[in-house]
Amino acid sequence: EPPPVDPFEGLPVSEKRPSWLARQDGLVVDARPEEHGGIVILQAVLSDSHSTWGNKKSKLADRPDWLRAILATNRAHAQKHGHAMVLRAYPTEPQLTDWMIKDCGSKTKKLCAKLNERETFNWEKHLMMSDYMLSPQRFSHILMLDADAALIQPQLDTLRRIASILDEKSKDLFLTDEDWLDENGRGRINGGLMFAKNSKFCQNLFQDTFDAHIAGYAFLKNTRIGLNSLRCTSNEQICLNDLYYTSPKENMAAFTIMASGKNYNRGAERGGETHITDETTEIMHWMGGAKSTAGKALCNGVRDLTFGGPMGYGCKPR
Repeated sequence: EPPPVDPFEGLPVSEKRPSWLARQDGLVVDARPEEHGGIVILQAVLSDSHSTWGNKKSKLADRPDWLRAILATNRAHAQKHGHAMVLRAYPTEPQLTDWMIKDCGSKTKKLCAKLNERETFNWEKHLMMSDYMLSPQRFSHILMLDADAALIQPQLDTLRRIASILDEKSKDLFLTDEDWLDENGRGRINGGLMFAKNSKFCQNLFQDTFDAHIAGYAFLKNTRIGLNSLRCTSNEQICLNDLYYTSPKENMAAFTIMASGKNYNRGAERGGETHITDETTEIMHWMGGAKSTAGKALCNGVRDLTFGGPMGYGCKPR
């Protein structure tokens, strides 16, 4: 029988494993000037059944160039601006909720997990947010960023800039819409970027959303954020949109900034990637079929945004 596959194979994790890491997470870098506090960047790279992240059994170490370039770019940003960066490669078990299993009926558990994989992996982001908000490290802010998104303006201290915007507006949570897509995307939350002040509201919110996902059709009763009940039986993005637009304002919207995706979470498709040198686009998101272009854009553009050179982790040819 072959040895178990290490899901961190081919990922840029440090050999150091500080005690504050949650679950089985891996540390990429910790450049914070102080022992506690500061900003942590979180990304989940969970091996899926479609091998999106380069996880075919014998090739787990052979990660796709776009993923390596994105992770290396974010690592360089964290190093330059004094943040910590953490990856989650092990999905938290059990992945399937009781209501998901019931919905699958006579299907095998393996097939049920495959059918629900996209939703369960996306919900992992909310659990990860909670894990690090409640960490004894007492992080001041937490960024949850999809693994196909990168901080692309190294000369700008993007995350402290966003933290200042939250302070100026007396808000706790920074989300972005999909206005880069079309008019229909304006005002629609994209769950690929969540930047949260480590406040009681944000701690409560992300515990509530994940607990509502677990509760399913039974509803989460008497939520921490003050709702009588909350149901999240679809993906996490729909749950956030429902909370923002349909719950009483004081339960979420009053604490939240909805920012332009064009500035802080721009999709790379439809010409979005041409804005990679535009300082008004601080974070780029290579969703779907656009992923394949990220390696070239980050390594071979006007500047090497991985700061590792052509033979570094992010840009080295396979």
